[in-house]
Amino acid sequence: MKTRELFLAAVLSLLIMPAAAGGPAAPLGASYPCNKGDLAGAEARLDKIKAAGFELVSFIPNYTYPALNKLDLTYSPGFEELSRAVEAALRRGLLVVVKPHLEPALYQSGFDTFGSDNHSWRARTGWRGFFDVDPMCVDYREKMLFVQMGAIKEALSRLDSDKTVPKGSIKPIRLEIGTELMNSVVHQPQRWLDLLGAARAELTRLGLKGRVHLSHNFCHHFELPQDFVLRMEPAGRRVLARYIKGLDAFSVSQYMDLTAAMPEAERAKRDPTVSEIAAALRKHDSDLREKVLVKLLKLKPSELPPFHIGEFGVGRGGLRHPNLWEGAATDEENAAIHRQIALGHRGFLEYLRVAQGRTAKSGVLWLTGRYYDIFGWLNAGDAVPGAAASVEAALAANKALAGPPADLDEFWKGTLAALASVPADLKLAGAPEQSDEKVKCFKADYAGFGGMRLYAWYCRPAADGKYPAVLINPWYGRTTVSPPAGAARRGFAALAWQGRGFEVDLPAYPPENSGYALSGIEDRDAYAYRALYANAVRGVDVLASLPEVNAARIGVAGSSQGGGLSLAAAALDPRVAAVSADFPFMCDLYTGVPLSEGTLKSVRELTEREPSKRAAVLSTIPYFDLLNLAPKIKAPVKLQAGLRDTACVPGGIRNVYNAIKSPGRLEEFPDSGHGDDNVLRYEKMMDFIYSALGTEK
Repeated sequence: MKTRELFLAAVLSLLIMPAAAGGPAAPLGASYPCNKGDLAGAEARLDKIKAAGFELVSFIPNYTYPALNKLDLTYSPGFEELSRAVEAALRRGLLVVVKPHLEPALYQSGFDTFGSDNHSWRARTGWRGFFDVDPMCVDYREKMLFVQMGAIKEALSRLDSDKTVPKGSIKPIRLEIGTELMNSVVHQPQRWLDLLGAARAELTRLGLKGRVHLSHNFCHHFELPQDFVLRMEPAGRRVLARYIKGLDAFSVSQYMDLTAAMPEAERAKRDPTVSEIAAALRKHDSDLREKVLVKLLKLKPSELPPFHIGEFGVGRGGLRHPNLWEGAATDEENAAIHRQIALGHRGFLEYLRVAQGRTAKSGVLWLTGRYYDIFGWLNAGDAVPGAAASVEAALAANKALAGPPADLDEFWKGTLAALASVPADLKLAGAPEQSDEKVKCFKADYAGFGGMRLYAWYCRPAADGKYPAVLINPWYGRTTVSPPAGAARRGFAALAWQGRGFEVDLPAYPPENSGYALSGIEDRDAYAYRALYANAVRGVDVLASLPEVNAARIGVAGSSQGGGLSLAAAALDPRVAAVSADFPFMCDLYTGVPLSEGTLKSVRELTEREPSKRAAVLSTIPYFDLLNLAPKIKAPVKLQAGLRDTACVPGGIRNVYNAIKSPGRLEEFPDSGHGDDNVLRYEKMMDFIYSALGTEK
């Protein structure tokens, strides 16, 4: 896969999730690391951040730390730079965090200086967590922190004097008075408590009380919080507890193992699912709260200030070791890395979306440096080509996929009315070679949506009687007689149709069949899946019209595309009495479009390749997203998903299942990819229909 495509898979995962039923999603922020000059022209970059759907920007000014308690400001953003950037962000309605980073002098030479094996050097001497800085020293308190407060004061003063800015519209700014300075906290907790008092006094002097919230960003990567707290003496822990209790907020840089919620036996076999990554983040929240804050620091839950994730990212080490960034990688390794980046981002956004169990009040994605310098302003040499265009694609997709269209019901009501205006005109031709004394088979053709002739196999028990029925919806390949004949031997009338107007049992299909997901995609009325969904309902029409069919006991089933069509039929037609779908297509396109390596990949690539078509494409597909139709399903349902499926992404299937209100169950196959274990999974899929509609093995 090309680097551009690999990166797009990762970057499109930056879409903000729609709010979950349990409450609104926590705000998602974008990091804005900056040296001197990086805030010049901040307006354009902030516009990109705002346009991409982020609600918060975290300015991360870098300060060189060449010697104990000394700062070199040569490469740091100046007072006016920072003040104007903060003002620009607030004018755009963004929440603002200012979070200074202390960096070793060597960092100013760029990452390429380090080479491929520098991480051991970095971990020992080159990371701010090992800087034993005194936070009350003049350079740290006066030259850095108080200057930042002054810059914020100037920004707010300009906004206050601007009559076009509504009163009360500016939200408080979060100022991190410490960032990842773990050794400093271990050895000098009293000095941090002193700094908190000094900072509050300075805020009062500047008239910023209540307008700036004081926070501290702790570390959650190289050293676990419980480990660094265990290095402290009991007296030091008591002081640290007082310090945290006195803060307005606190945060962590969250780079913990994102496979932590997976079964141990599964970790070496597969990537975690999106839900498992979100669960890992909730687990790390719980560990921090219970093992550190409550158990070691003796803080009561009511004493804890609001918690935020100050940074989240996935680097060279992938999901198991997210904070390892350095080192060369082969093209093959980069493919795996970019996929894991995409999964990590999606898991993080799922965590922010689902209020139940989520602790953080906001989260910030680390969006610069090797592997994804998305806005391309800090480490230009590391920027992946096309990254900015990919963010624009993410913006458009986020806006389009954030929820069901307002006229969704009206659209499908009109579509079904158009279908009903076309008589089915069913024709059956006996197929004696496929029939025997127990089963009668027929070749069928009938009129579908728009009058297109559709072709199918129809099989029924040979004996006269009234039978339950099942519509077997088509996957992307050949429709054969075996599935409906097998259902007939189980006492069912069964119709298996071929999509797109092709004859059944063709040995091959035209090449354009592979691009069918893009056919008409710029117009919801012309999109191919409008006809396909409607024709799934037409299949129910055909079965219900047959004298041997009990119209009150019609089920629908299918795999992949056929699974998606089965869910669509059940959502659009109340006559459906049971639905069973194996690895269904078109499930939660918010999840599927960014991550799918199957058919939906073509949609993702189109939005990147032809920006002029992007808005039209992304305004069409929500009408066909089964996440939006799922709540309309009334019949009992069974869904099946393979946890290794990269075409019909299991996280999307799970989200659709959770949106269905009728009784049902979801069966997951840990070792199955797309189309794996077909015989077993097909039997399980059909067994649900047989059981639900009255026949058993």
